[in-house]
Amino acid sequence: MTPTLVFHVGDFKTGTSSIQATLARNPDPLLAAGVDYPQPSANRVSHLDLALAMRRRHRDDISLLAQFSRNVSNCEVQHVVLSSEVFQESLLGGHDLPGKETGVRQQIVYYVRPHTDAFIARYLQRLKLCKPVGTVDVFLDTAIRYKLFNFEHRIRIFERQVGEANVVVRPYVKSLLKSQDVVADFCSLLSLDIKGLELLPAENVTPGPKAVKSMLLTSKIIDVLNSEQWRENESVLYKLLSKYVAAFKDDPPIYGLSESLSNRMIELYLSDAEFLDAKLGASVFKSSLLSSSTLKPTILDSLVSSMPTDEIISAVSNTIFKHDGLIELVKR
Repeated sequence: MTPTLVFHVGDFKTGTSSIQATLARNPDPLLAAGVDYPQPSANRVSHLDLALAMRRRHRDDISLLAQFSRNVSNCEVQHVVLSSEVFQESLLGGHDLPGKETGVRQQIVYYVRPHTDAFIARYLQRLKLCKPVGTVDVFLDTAIRYKLFNFEHRIRIFERQVGEANVVVRPYVKSLLKSQDVVADFCSLLSLDIKGLELLPAENVTPGPKAVKSMLLTSKIIDVLNSEQWRENESVLYKLLSKYVAAFKDDPPIYGLSESLSNRMIELYLSDAEFLDAKLGASVFKSSLLSSSTLKPTILDSLVSSMPTDEIISAVSNTIFKHDGLIELVKR
């Protein structure tokens, strides 16, 4: 039996970790159903090591890729599944997928969020991880400049790698997912019955208004610190910090996304949305983009699933209070 190599490549913030964790904790039921999810190394649930080996091509990487190809050639299953968002980045860099030299069929599965939703999820993820980030406007301006959410470009590259018929694009839209669940949806692509798998416990991880406000206010403070405006007028920073420490009782979010940038986003991603709708045979991405002519922070709650509120506030607090500029100010 010659297996099909299935590469699950994201996109980011589309339930990838849930899919990986479910597959990693169910090796025996998967094998019984003809699916092999090679056990990742170093206590991971993803195949980051193989994805990075594609790019680096060091001696150890070449050895790892060769060993994987030999294992695939000897597999007695229908599908071998590998999962990591870094496969996507390696493909965009022009690198071949592992196992190509074996001649087995390769398939890429790619989940995509509507553009506005993807933008907000990525922005909040960077805040959650305490990575450098400016205001919403600054982040969107960067996304527009580098076409971060140009999904057609990525999908075309995938198609050149494995053929158009072997690229499966799925919308990360609850109403369009199998059983309205991304894990069930992915399993259905492999003809897996999710009822036979041990699933992760359901968690309510949607941030409340307080957490969302915390993230928005944090980005504003970081923007002030990075621009060093506070050196000329420290009262600006003190005022923002006072708002933060006041626990955001009844203050509305202090800023949103400018209408001009929203319109630029629509203009840039409209053809991309039409391409995705045509690919899926549904009107999802275009209508979602057009309905977001002016993004407002008050809608973030319904769009984003992230960490619990207390953890978000803790993470973004660390982002502020570990900033070199603020430490310098405190030392004064």
